[in-house]
Amino acid sequence: MASDNNNAAMALQALNTPTFLQGGGEMGALMRSHDWRATKLGEPNGWPGPLRTALRVILNTGHPMYIWWGPELLCFYNDAYRRSIGPERHPGSLGRPGREVWEEIWGIIGPQIERVTSGGGAVWYENALVPITRNGRREDVYWTYSYSPIDDPAGKSGVGGVLVVCAETTEQVLAARTAVAEKEWFTQLFQQTPTFMAILRGSENRIVLLNPAYQQLIGHRDVLNRTVAEALPDAAAQGYVALLERVYSSGEPYVASGAKYAVQLAPDGPIDERYVDFVYQPIKNASGVVTGILLQGVDVTDRIRGSAALLQSEEQLRLATEAGEVGLWDVDVGSDALYWPPRVRAMFGITSDSPVSISGDFFPCIHPEDRERVTQAYAAALDPQRRALYEVEYRTVGKEDGVIRWVAAKGRGLFDGERCVRILGTAVDITDRKATEAELKDLNERLEHRVAAALAEKSAAEAHIRQAQKIEALGQLTGGVAHDFNNLLMIIKGGVSLLRRPLIEPERRQRLLAGMEQAADRGATLSRQLLTFARRQPLKPESVDLSQQIEGMRELLDRTLRGDVKVKTDFSDDLWPVEVDPAELEFVILNLCVNARDAMPNGGEITIRARNAADVRQGRVSGHFVSLNVTDTGTGMPPEVLEHVFEPFYTTKEIGKGSGLGLPQVHGFAEQSGGTVKIDSAVGRGTTVTLLLPRSEMAPVAEATSIDLDDTTRRRAFRGSVLLVEDDDEVAALVTEMLQELGYRVTRAASARAALGALANDRAIDVVFSDVLMPGNMNGFELAKEVKLRRPDLPVILTTGYASAALTDGAADIHVLQKPYEMQSLDNAIRAALASE
Repeated sequence: MASDNNNAAMALQALNTPTFLQGGGEMGALMRSHDWRATKLGEPNGWPGPLRTALRVILNTGHPMYIWWGPELLCFYNDAYRRSIGPERHPGSLGRPGREVWEEIWGIIGPQIERVTSGGGAVWYENALVPITRNGRREDVYWTYSYSPIDDPAGKSGVGGVLVVCAETTEQVLAARTAVAEKEWFTQLFQQTPTFMAILRGSENRIVLLNPAYQQLIGHRDVLNRTVAEALPDAAAQGYVALLERVYSSGEPYVASGAKYAVQLAPDGPIDERYVDFVYQPIKNASGVVTGILLQGVDVTDRIRGSAALLQSEEQLRLATEAGEVGLWDVDVGSDALYWPPRVRAMFGITSDSPVSISGDFFPCIHPEDRERVTQAYAAALDPQRRALYEVEYRTVGKEDGVIRWVAAKGRGLFDGERCVRILGTAVDITDRKATEAELKDLNERLEHRVAAALAEKSAAEAHIRQAQKIEALGQLTGGVAHDFNNLLMIIKGGVSLLRRPLIEPERRQRLLAGMEQAADRGATLSRQLLTFARRQPLKPESVDLSQQIEGMRELLDRTLRGDVKVKTDFSDDLWPVEVDPAELEFVILNLCVNARDAMPNGGEITIRARNAADVRQGRVSGHFVSLNVTDTGTGMPPEVLEHVFEPFYTTKEIGKGSGLGLPQVHGFAEQSGGTVKIDSAVGRGTTVTLLLPRSEMAPVAEATSIDLDDTTRRRAFRGSVLLVEDDDEVAALVTEMLQELGYRVTRAASARAALGALANDRAIDVVFSDVLMPGNMNGFELAKEVKLRRPDLPVILTTGYASAALTDGAADIHVLQKPYEMQSLDNAIRAALASE
């Protein structure tokens, strides 16, 4: 009986439900069950026709829609819209006045609604920032939306309400901004690489991007947006265009070493023959189709010419020694090995070509009466305090023939610090001329000059080739860096192209954004390692509390390491403060933890331990230190790997997984901080990296209190005027928004000259914020010096994507902010600059 009553009640409710409120999912049910008698609208059956029609539309569409109705702007919305407003307004906002529901943003949307309801027509906004509170926190949310009038003759100005059609675009806006910033950063890196690089597009090989090194190679000709055949006819004549066409059609890279490129830098000038190592690397899209070619290489002309000079020098030395019957010898002090050519072997009665040594062949063959004198001369040459010239005449007793001969030998030691590593020199058989001392003296003087000149020429040639080899190694390094960055650019560029597609699924969007963010992080890490290893900017040590500094990295470490890698800390309670650069310290800790993670593919534990170490005596390091250990339970390293880990660019990781700069950077940080570092590792028992960091006699500096960016009142309160000097319109627009969001009034100038003009009219400016690289004949640093001359008390902040010690040389009152930066770092930089004045 009860069941029949329920069914009857439901049937009756269905009969009484107005047609326009039927369906609509959760919101339709809420509207039907709502007590509308408590509002001015009353029962739904009496509602105006335009409202009925609009409600019928929004309840039966999957697009987010919202209605404000009547003088009170009562709120109606559908299921698609409720997902955007959070639990703070759903379902409690249904039927309530709009000003009460949306009080926190009424200053933004109120005037827009007033325009529509007053007969001003519809309004439409794209990617507009309208921050709201949802899920318990304030969020910056971007929307594309329209407000359209719902006509009603009984309403004000013939408008009964406002229909809202909207879509949240926060993810797309933030992704686009990130892509623009990353593109700028990668472009700067491309321009600053010391090897020559160019990007060619299409089958016609049109030059769309090139760096200064490539411009120098081709004589600074106007080649941008022209084909290689048009712009560089000399290259086409030498077959390089044909090679490009072959790479484009085959999709296979072309690598050349020591290729000759004849270039005429001026129309009537001489032809300069250059030698280059280069690669033509095809650029493929996501479908594997070749769309262009990356040209990258290094000018090795000095190396090639140095090699030729060395060969010529060696030939001259050979002819000189043969003409003067001079024998050369070379001793490796560490291994006791000797280099003796046949001429010198003959002086010791040896005809075989078997290996010889100091202890086994040289000293045993010295005549017993001369052995002590030779030994003393040899010891004096080895002594790091004396570093004496090894010059002695002695008799030899032939090892194989027993013949006694007279030998005049001369040489010098080569030292590595306080250790002699080699002794090399000349030897002359003076047996036939020993009786005539005057003749022997004259001969020795002539031989000395001839051999010294030959050795000097050889030494110069060797120095030349070593320098060329360094440049060649740099070319190989930058080639690898270009390969890595090309891969990262592909991830970001491909991801952006996919995000622009209108129907991409949310899950797929999240994966793309995560991949792009990871690529950007990898690029930033590689760039920082290169800049740190180059040490273009000195360390800025200060007193640091190790425990507080490392514990403050917990969130960063948890985000960087896998979930199966646990980090444990163990600091003594009486730990001394240390004198280090805190930013570089954090980078070193992160670097070591990432290395430990990679050594534990199946998970494990990292222990960071610190203890005081008093009265340390370890090599050149002595005094009071703090011993900082990072220990992992990973695979460990064999001895042959362990002895190379501090060598730059040495890595055992796969291509693209490691730059070979991590541990050299750790070593450089420890050495420049006045400490040292060592590694203890063995296969199967993990690795421990120990840094000795100098104790600080100063108390750690208290950490500055940062602004709470979620505090709307503090953020939007007027805090001062900023003169923004930036030539890039998109960057200027972004930074202007950031500064305004922080509460600053912004005056923008597109060049240094324009900025000085803005200051000339006594405009109220509290701080100058300028990029370093700008068009015109005045850069940011020169602008800063001019500002200081005109307004000494006006703080100046320079921003750049490339750290350079030259920025602050002789200008300690000029502040530097490293790109890329976020709201927090921008706010901290301005507050620090204002405080310093």
